[in-house]
Amino acid sequence: MGYRSEVVLVVSKKAMPHFMVTVGTVPEGLELCFQGHNTMKKDYEGEEGSILFHWQGIKWYEDYAGVAAVNSFLIKMQDLEDEDWDEWGEEYRFVRMGEEGGDQDILGEGWGDVCVSREIQF
Repeated sequence: MGYRSEVVLVVSKKAMPHFMVTVGTVPEGLELCFQGHNTMKKDYEGEEGSILFHWQGIKWYEDYAGVAAVNSFLIKMQDLEDEDWDEWGEEYRFVRMGEEGGDQDILGEGWGDVCVSREIQF
């Protein structure tokens, strides 16, 4: 069965060229993002050219080519942030929530409404 995560990635219009160079040149990356998602929202939160990708119950394993392509994009964005935080920090958001309570990754400062919220419901 494998370990599963819920993942959201939001990419701005400005960051989209970097996204397409890293993810768009890998067939598995294109398939993961543009066909394998549960939800895709264009112009997310009214920001023209932005895209939100959402995956539920996905095996987010780094050795999968599509996931590796997304991770390459995230590394590129972190490198750009290191060079100029003010210009690139708000241009993407990545949130991964694993099955276990404390297992989460959050990268990027844009779209602060995309976050982890765990609660008990009854």
